[in-house]
Amino acid sequence: MEKCGGMTHNNYSAVILAAGYSSRMGTLKPLLPVMGVPAIRRVVEIVKKVGASPIVVTGHRAGEIVSALDGSGAVIAENAGYDRGMLSSVQTGVSALPDATRAFFLLPGDCCAVRPETLVALMQAFESGDETAIFPTFDARRGHPPIIPRALAAPLLEYSGEGGAKSCLSRYPGADLPVADPGVLLDMDTPQDYAALLEYLGGNPLGE
Repeated sequence: MEKCGGMTHNNYSAVILAAGYSSRMGTLKPLLPVMGVPAIRRVVEIVKKVGASPIVVTGHRAGEIVSALDGSGAVIAENAGYDRGMLSSVQTGVSALPDATRAFFLLPGDCCAVRPETLVALMQAFESGDETAIFPTFDARRGHPPIIPRALAAPLLEYSGEGGAKSCLSRYPGADLPVADPGVLLDMDTPQDYAALLEYLGGNPLGE
């Protein structure tokens, strides 16, 4: 059991999506170096820092991602049907949630600039709220990761409509939590996004 900010969080998990093709980037995003480690490993480290259990969903080039996570403590959930889209990966990750999970974060494996303090703030808001999904916002824009109550796991697993997980979650009450963290809006979909994320973190825009 780990602690962060004076709270224990062993009943929280994080579903981390790393199964896609990274087609807009042109190279596999989870393996791109960010501050000295592969992006996916940095995400796992951020999640573990706040005491949540990381579940990494793999698919395309799964073996390389598993190798990058060797010794990280992440649970691997392989999505054999990853070519069906992101919702299938969300459902794979949700299916792998530990029984004790009360709520879980949902974030793409390239959202590696979010601050651990932001995750703690989301957990604190969840603890004091009505067990609804809570989305971090910066500059009035929703970012990653939301924290999602276990009660919404079944609806996500059953959903087959348009718009994926985002559309499914929009059917249920949710709340926004303003945070002083630009990282909730940063990802690595394109080379330009990658350079901007590295610049924000103070790294080399070339990833060297």
